[in-house]
Formats: sequence, structure tokens, C-alpha cells
Amino acid sequence: MNDLTTQFLNRIFKNNKTIWWANLSSETPKKKYGPDARFLQNTLQIELSDIPGYRRDDRRLFFFSSRDASSIDGRYKSLGVEEKYNPLDIKEHLVDGAIHRGMVWVIGNPQSIKQPIEAVSLYVVKRDSLPIDAETTDLFFPVLISVYKLGVHVIFIQENTGKYWHINSDFNNLSLPNWLSQKPKPITWDLDLETISEINLEALRILNNEKEVSIANDKYKLTNTLFFDKLPSKII
Repeated sequence: MNDLTTQFLNRIFKNNKTIWWANLSSETPKKKYGPDARFLQNTLQIELSDIPGYRRDDRRLFFFSSRDASSIDGRYKSLGVEEKYNPLDIKEHLVDGAIHRGMVWVIGNPQSIKQPIEAVSLYVVKRDSLPIDAETTDLFFPVLISVYKLGVHVIFIQENTGKYWHINSDFNNLSLPNWLSQKPKPITWDLDLETISEINLEALRILNNEKEVSIANDKYKLTNTLFFDKLPSKII
């Protein structure tokens, strides 16, 4: 975790001006909750009103398009910030943008930010959410450890108390709070997630070259489809 990420987390948790994580109705504004409802999008915008670039700076990911809808939620200097207000089920919510938008921000580097570049996901856990079950813990947290090493940090925040937890560099002594998981730590995976083959490096090289991406797009008709789905087998 670089100094900018630490600075941002200190700003919103230790030097915060508001209790932005509490008494929320939804992540984004919805009329059905009424005029007095609180939404994470709004409470964070108010909390960070002294940092106008948080919402105004270019945050587009260019993953599917160049439209503003294809953006990460916030930006603190070079740090990309994704915002989530969800329960802790794996079926939909744990994989709903909490990791992949940060991965696009860091690995794809769509804004051409000078290294090192990182991203955080502020995952406010709904107050009535059950902890992550044991099986999902064994599947999910080793992935979080791996993306942490790439500079993508998922920060879980307990809505009732404002307590927060995230992966740190002491992987061997990982300890999960009981509001987050049913077990204190995941099993140790035997698989090495950090092995990078020459084929994967070649795929990343193509993705980082606009001319080659354009050529691949024309050749394999990649418009509005996932790039990796159409790459020739010798690359993927």
C-alpha cells in the first residue's frame, strides 16, 4: 500500500468530518427511499467536498466505451476509488465491481498515470448482512491477497460502527473480524496466483498498445465484446 493510499484512508476514517458510512439506504440515489434518505454516493461527495477533483477529474476506464458511465466512482489524485454498499454474498455483491474496476484502473492504467498507481474499493457492509460463509472465505480472501500485491485494496466497513478491515502485508497472520467472516482466516492455497507466463505478458503488451488493440479489434471484430474472449489461442 503506497503513501497516497494510506493518506486517503487516514483522511476518510481518522480525519473524517462526517459519519459518511452510516444509516445508508442505497449506494446511489433512488426516489423510492424518499427525500430524507442517505446514499453512499452523496455522503462521500459531501465528506470530500474539500477535494473537488474526487468527482470532477477524469475517471473513465475505457473498458467497454469512453462514456462517463465506464468510470471508476472517485479519484483522489492518482488513486482510483470504487464505492460499494452491499451485503456479503458471493452470488452477486462480492464480485460486483469491488475488484475488477480497480484492476482496470491499476493494470490497464486508462488515465496514463505515472507509477506507482493503486485503487481502493470502499465496501460498506449493509448493517443486516451475514458474515461471509466459510467456503466463500476460502475462495475469496486468497484472491484479495493477490490483488493487494498488485495495488488493488478492498476496504470493508461495518455500517453500524465504522470499523474497517483490509488486507495488509502480514499475510501469514491474517485475522478476519467476526462481522466480516465466519472463520478467522482462509485456508492456504497451494496454487501460485502470481505466476506470469510469457503468453500473459504478450497479451498485456497488446492491451497497452492502442495501435495493436485497434488492429486486433478490426481483425477479430472485438467491438462490444470482451477482448480476451476473441484473442487467438496462441496468445491466451
